[in-house]
Amino acid sequence: MSDRRPSKPNHPNGSSAPSNTVQFGKIPYAMVEAGAIRSLKRNEARVYVAILAHLNNETWTAKPSIPTLAWEAGVCDRTVERAVDRLVDKRLIAVRRRRGRSNCNIYTVATKPDTLGDGFSECQKPVKSAGKPRKPHGKTPSNQAEKPDAQCDARTEEQSEQTNSRAAAADVPEGEALKPAGPDEELRAALTEAGIGGAKRESLARLWSGIDQAPATIREVAARLGERGKGTGAIIRELEHQADAKRACADQDQVRKRVDRERRAAEKAENEQIERERLARNQVIDSLSDEELNHYKGRAVEQAPLPFLGSRYREADPRSHVPLMIEICRLAREDRAASVATDGGQQCDDQTR
Repeated sequence: MSDRRPSKPNHPNGSSAPSNTVQFGKIPYAMVEAGAIRSLKRNEARVYVAILAHLNNETWTAKPSIPTLAWEAGVCDRTVERAVDRLVDKRLIAVRRRRGRSNCNIYTVATKPDTLGDGFSECQKPVKSAGKPRKPHGKTPSNQAEKPDAQCDARTEEQSEQTNSRAAAADVPEGEALKPAGPDEELRAALTEAGIGGAKRESLARLWSGIDQAPATIREVAARLGERGKGTGAIIRELEHQADAKRACADQDQVRKRVDRERRAAEKAENEQIERERLARNQVIDSLSDEELNHYKGRAVEQAPLPFLGSRYREADPRSHVPLMIEICRLAREDRAASVATDGGQQCDDQTR
């Protein structure tokens, strides 16, 4: 399925950009020498160049909107968002995500390797734009739902305040309220540190219960997505996805172990059956005299389905050659069954008379 190309966005003043305006973008050559540009994929390079085309010469920042970057790079909006996330991971840019009518993020471009430094993660945190917020165009319904991340953040703040108030009312020292008392409490503490609370925290705790290294994995996911500027909703989705994947792997391991147990049980049953047949065969052979053994050996040689089997039976020892022993046991059992049937028929005739 091919991505749909966005339409050309309008210029901020309402008209299309003037065609006689010549603009230039600049590329930090130190990043080129460091090999950071060489590692970019096609869409990442397109979005990176589109961001550089909007740079402020003094602050090395740019504020193009997602549709603008999508049109200039020739990709869709979702591809722009993925490319921006990868550029952040490669420490080529930092993103300050803003909310509002324009929905334009602030991109800070690294001029040298590790130029962003310790402030790299801070630049990615969502911050409120300065100044008076502008009203969106058109009519907005009063009951419009908030975004999932905003709802999760609001619930997390409310639950944190309730937890602090309960701890203060119970005279619990600060820090002791978050001490894990067991695996489940440790899971809930890791989820609380990730900014997840309420019913969602309980459902995730049940989902991750029984998984190895669950608290450490939750903290690692929250730290990784937090560095990329992702909100609580993205962390919840990633935790649900990883829990499902880990449980699927555990289910596959259970199926593999069950198949191994069934295979070992079948092999054991087969070996026991072979051993029972060997004991029964030896019992029949031991019950026959030498004359009876030679008699049944001759019959086995005569009834052999192939000539070479007859020659082998003729030269073999009836007490050690397994195929010959099997044939002798079969013939002896047939004779015994026939004699039993004959004796039973005679007894019936005597009773009739």
